[in-house]
Amino acid sequence: MNMLFSFLELEHPHSALLAGYFSKVVCLLLRKTVSLMNYI
Repeated sequence: MNMLFSFLELEHPHSALLAGYFSKVVCLLLRKTVSLMNYI
């Protein structure tokens, strides 16, 4: 989780593509939290 959210702490701006991937992962975490945590 730390590695995932370290994406937000970088100094340089991110592309729209990377921001889109990040938002998809966060949405997946919010919707399927139990399933994803069992997988991890």
